[in-house]
Amino acid sequence: MALLPANCTILFEVPTGTTSTNALGSPSVDTESVVLTAFLKPKKDNAYQSPESRDGQLSGQKVAGYLISPSLMPQGVQSEQAGRCTFWRVGMGDGFVLPEVFEDAAELASFEADNADKVALRGEFFWEANIPGAFGVEAILGDRLAGRLVLRTVWADGI
Repeated sequence: MALLPANCTILFEVPTGTTSTNALGSPSVDTESVVLTAFLKPKKDNAYQSPESRDGQLSGQKVAGYLISPSLMPQGVQSEQAGRCTFWRVGMGDGFVLPEVFEDAAELASFEADNADKVALRGEFFWEANIPGAFGVEAILGDRLAGRLVLRTVWADGI
């Protein structure tokens, strides 16, 4: 059981290691969707920055927390890889709870469609890899999760 309930979902597209040919005849890397549930909150040391900094590097609000499901970062997710991140309005007194496990991207999409009014924020999460501790705490509490969140408005997604 997690210390705090999940408040976000993150969807990563992870390469499977195989390639195929697309409709135009070009090779493409095959991917599979990995759905994570996590607890994330803003880090206190950094306020939101614009999506592009002066040197052209992508920036955003630093966030940190931990993975809930799966409790360890799946293999194949690379450092600085972007995942589609959705923050949910949980704990607002109406009984809405984010499920800890989504079997696949289709189940997540169905849940998002059924609970669109509970979406607080959408954006991209850029994962910062962390070195696991020597005592195996991650296996019990879940991997520490940190990265940058670049936001986009919910109303603009429908236009």
